[in-house]
Amino acid sequence: MVWYEDTSSDRRRDFVAYLDKLWRLKAFGNPKQVRKKEIIRDLIIPVLTEGEGWIPEDMDRVIDLARRWDLTNSQLTDLIHKLWKNMVKPMDANEAGQLIGRTANTLRRWVREGKIEARVNERGRLIFCREILIDHIR
Repeated sequence: MVWYEDTSSDRRRDFVAYLDKLWRLKAFGNPKQVRKKEIIRDLIIPVLTEGEGWIPEDMDRVIDLARRWDLTNSQLTDLIHKLWKNMVKPMDANEAGQLIGRTANTLRRWVREGKIEARVNERGRLIFCREILIDHIR
């Protein structure tokens, strides 16, 4: 996971904090989402905190847990990278609304009212951060 190794330690801590918030979301309800929450909670967070960004081959507990979900180290690395990209990917009001089950207009109103943060891009559109949205719906 070279991309993770090259990331600052502060940003790594941000990522682990984001994952911790993500697995605690109550919005995850279907079996596939519950499985993803368990993988994040029981496998990915321990790997990133104990393995310092690496997936240690000799960490028996990690290997056993990965087997529980039929994941190879390569698949686990891909899943971690996908979660990372989702964390840092900016979202417009429509995408953000879909994530938290609200309309884009509701999010725009919340921004005007100061209930939630967003930045304005070069086209004048609101851009939302996934982590801030997760904080808001928790």
